[in-house]
Amino acid sequence: MGWDNKSGGFNRILRSWKTTDDPSSGDFSTKLRTSGFPEFYIYNKESITYRSGPWLGNRFSSVPGMKPVDYIDNSFTENNQQVVYSYRVNKTNIYSILSLSSTGLLQRLTWMRQHRVGNSYGTHQRTYVITTKSVGITVIAMRTLHLFVIVSKGLSQ
Repeated sequence: MGWDNKSGGFNRILRSWKTTDDPSSGDFSTKLRTSGFPEFYIYNKESITYRSGPWLGNRFSSVPGMKPVDYIDNSFTENNQQVVYSYRVNKTNIYSILSLSSTGLLQRLTWMRQHRVGNSYGTHQRTYVITTKSVGITVIAMRTLHLFVIVSKGLSQ
């Protein structure tokens, strides 16, 4: 997610669904603002509801729940060509995605195939939430060059 000047100043954003049952664009979105120290904001329409704080080298300052895990390589790139946060899952049996719920909750959803377990780790508004209940949300993720869209009440293999 972030700015890519190589493609004409394209801002890659994550947008929520309208409701858990309606996949049309919702009111919430994440956007990278590059004035000052770059950081992500969550908007409800045009109003800011949350900011990530600047990148500290391994996480964003206002996201204490963004703890390093051995299966995800986080990266923040800031140069003349782009300002981008990205991550790479380095284990083939684990899938992890960022999503933005219809209520504005930014989450990292992780599926561990060997354990057949899915967890939701929320990082919105300085809280760290672990839930086992999945809801319908917009989900776009990269695992190498594959695109996954998960729209279900529960994760399956």
